Amino acid sequence: MDASPIKKYIENRANELGLSLSEVCRRANISRQTLYSLTEGAKLPALKTIVGLACVLEVHPLRLLQLVFDEVPMK
Repeated sequence: MDASPIKKYIENRANELGLSLSEVCRRANISRQTLYSLTEGAKLPALKTIVGLACVLEVHPLRLLQLVFDEVPMK
């Protein structure tokens, strides 16, 4: 199965910045489990998580939110 768009985006952006995913998590003050839950669509992330990741990845939080909501199935 292909990686989710947000997972690909976070991995690519971290790579561009020369950061490991562990370092991204440390700087964003989130656990690896939180990052995994976000990238696997296990649950919607807290706004604090999105903002923290956006700051570390040097992107606008709305970019990450767009990727999150693109993956949410419509009911």
